[in-house]
Amino acid sequence: MSSGTNPTLGPEAQGFSIDLSSKALVQQPIDARWRTGPGEELAAEVVRRLTSGRALNGLGLPTFDGRLDLRGLLVAQPKAIRQFNYRNLDVRELDHVVQFRGVRLEDLDLSRAVLANVGITDCEIVNCRLDAANCKGLRIWEAILDKTSFVDADLRDSFLGRWRNGREAVYRNVSFSRADFRGASVSAATFIDCDFSNAKLVKMDFQSSTFIRCRFAGELREVIFYDHGFRTGKPDVNPMLDVDFSKARLRWVEFRRLDLDRVILPKNGEHIVIRNCRCVLERALRELEDDDRQMARGLAAILQNTLKWLGRNQQVAIFNRLDLGENGKDEEKFAVTLLQRLEADCAAQNPDKDQEVHPIGSPHS
Repeated sequence: MSSGTNPTLGPEAQGFSIDLSSKALVQQPIDARWRTGPGEELAAEVVRRLTSGRALNGLGLPTFDGRLDLRGLLVAQPKAIRQFNYRNLDVRELDHVVQFRGVRLEDLDLSRAVLANVGITDCEIVNCRLDAANCKGLRIWEAILDKTSFVDADLRDSFLGRWRNGREAVYRNVSFSRADFRGASVSAATFIDCDFSNAKLVKMDFQSSTFIRCRFAGELREVIFYDHGFRTGKPDVNPMLDVDFSKARLRWVEFRRLDLDRVILPKNGEHIVIRNCRCVLERALRELEDDDRQMARGLAAILQNTLKWLGRNQQVAIFNRLDLGENGKDEEKFAVTLLQRLEADCAAQNPDKDQEVHPIGSPHS
């Protein structure tokens, strides 16, 4: 699925003719060029060629910043033919969904394009720009994306990958900066050298996804990272290798069964990083066992959940002070004081760990 340079694939060969007025469409403002009658015809032809892997020669399309200029492209939206409830989920059955299968997209600028509900299966997307594009409901299956950007893109309710027949979606050098992931899901994918800075990541469960040299910044809320998800079929374990959270704000974020030795943790006083975490968690729960105060019960619930998902060799856990003290400063102070004391005790009794003792809440990775 590329811009193409094959001179044998001109517009006449594809049953599409273009006149000077059609060529002038691309000179119009981005939001208007595909919305006129001729513009709609040109958009339909572009989509027909891309979905079938044909070149875009002869359509009078200019380049912009080194890519073929398809900014603002309108892809025809599917029609809902019925709606029903399945296992307490509202499901819509769509007809006439635009599908890209086994083709290659390369050197295309699709910024501000409308690609909602599009399906992408077994494709390659290379050096493409989808900045501020409407990708709501986008479905990506077993695709490879490289040197591509979704900056400010709307990825709400999208599905970004699964494990099927030994394959998954792979994202390399992809920027998701400021993208909106609310309602998005993924059961298995690999992210390498990807940037999630200031993306809207809320209630996101990455299941069996792999992260290598990725960067997160800004707030993540109710996001879960696993070593391995549930019944996804993917055999590989997430190494969480050199992932950078140094400028992130983690609110109710969980790292389940993950060693964080190669993770760069947030470097600010809002977060509490605990070493010797199994020792600290187990001792804290013993001390809280007979404490009937609400703040004690709330802290015990948080620590029990963390201990439940602690990896076998995991030595580091991280909490946000605001999560520990959602009901006020007294609750926060109670939690921090307890964890600080127990971390010091555990470190003193495990000198063979060769670990430096950090004051709880101090910036360090």
